[in-house]
Amino acid sequence: MTLAKQSPESRRRLALALAVFLLYMFYMTAEVNIYLYRSLRGTYYAWAVPVVVAGTLYFRRGKGGSEYRLLVCYWLWFLVSRALNHNLALVDDDYLCFDLSLMIPFLALGLSLDARGRRRFLDWFSAAVGGYYFLIGAVALYCFVARVQLVNPLTEWTFGMAKAAGFERVNIMGTNADSTAYWFMSALMLMLYQFFACRKKLWRIPIVLSALVDFAVIAVTYTRSVRVAVAAVLALLAVLLLWRKLRGRKRALRAALLVLVFLAAAPLVYKGFELCADSLSALSETLRAPAAAQSEAAPLAYFAASGETAAAPLAAAQAGEAGGLYERLNELSSKRLEIYRCAFLTIREHPSILLRGCLSKDSMGVTNAILQRKNIVPHFHNFLLQTLILTGLPGLALVLAFCVLTAVKALRLLFARDERVGMDARALSLIVFAPPVYCLFEACLFTDIDVRPLFFFVVCGMLLGTYCDLYPKGKE
Repeated sequence: MTLAKQSPESRRRLALALAVFLLYMFYMTAEVNIYLYRSLRGTYYAWAVPVVVAGTLYFRRGKGGSEYRLLVCYWLWFLVSRALNHNLALVDDDYLCFDLSLMIPFLALGLSLDARGRRRFLDWFSAAVGGYYFLIGAVALYCFVARVQLVNPLTEWTFGMAKAAGFERVNIMGTNADSTAYWFMSALMLMLYQFFACRKKLWRIPIVLSALVDFAVIAVTYTRSVRVAVAAVLALLAVLLLWRKLRGRKRALRAALLVLVFLAAAPLVYKGFELCADSLSALSETLRAPAAAQSEAAPLAYFAASGETAAAPLAAAQAGEAGGLYERLNELSSKRLEIYRCAFLTIREHPSILLRGCLSKDSMGVTNAILQRKNIVPHFHNFLLQTLILTGLPGLALVLAFCVLTAVKALRLLFARDERVGMDARALSLIVFAPPVYCLFEACLFTDIDVRPLFFFVVCGMLLGTYCDLYPKGKE
């Protein structure tokens, strides 16, 4: 059917799909030429976002279920909370107010498309994301094994390894390793979906190859939050596969076996990252200096698990011996417990935060004064605490309601007895859990916009759209 013969509704769906796809590509490729990205943000991006958001709000008109309405209410509350903090003109946090509006069309896309449209979008989306990160990942792995650095001529940012030997996290386009690990986690999750969704099984060969590259890159970023998130998702996949085999067994026995499988599978997957990083490190040492391979490769095993520098293990051990459980957990979490504690000290210092939140420029003042670190802590490393501090209890309540409702629907699809629910829909339910698990240790969902939260919202929209098709009452 040509575009001219399509109904107005079909054309609106196509326009929204193209807008979401292009905006995601805009964010995904930003680091390739950060100067062009910044220039486009001030021109085409600044014009396109209001049009896409306004069009979504107008044509959806509150339709789309509770999750969509909760997200719209959260964004509106974010604007109101900025004004309540003596910022009526929204001069402060103006970029956040603008960027966060993208949550709405990214979630609404999956709710707007039909089943065929969602499948086609996810196919193109997976191909673009998977292909891009496969190429980037292949270069990153080469740099890690060869211990070389490449320079992006467009930005002059380095890409690869600065040290010729010893522990180091791979540097990808000058971006924080925790963020780059998430990039490859998103590609890995899409490959998981496509493995079950692809109709031609021959496509599973490049899908698996791409997934292996993503897995290996995550391993050499040494990012524990991403490792935990991937381990949880793949352990849930093992539980799902076993659950389908155990139908008809007694509930108590089945529940016990599923719990045991999850508890066994998650550590095994996490250990798989360590083994992969150790193997690539040993390969690097062997290729570069065969005589020194055995002497230098051994210490890397601990660093692969901890993601810390060579001096850190001794310091952590001494702190653990000197202190109690809190000190040991604080060291293990890279001082995150200390940062979490400061969030509550911030609230004690400024109780009004519970009602109206605070501006982003004021959110870390108390924390950084307490920690007195040379490197300023940028956020609370937990998306729920960050939401609480920036938007208060009303904002946190809206976010929790959104997350709980989405998780309940994902679990219902995941373990549905309904034969209409295929493995592709179940895989889609699985990958929805990865971003929130990661963001229990980082802060980007609901309080910032980059490629990480955008991936979460587009996948949530696809999940919720699938759920509404299968259970029409979910449309409300």
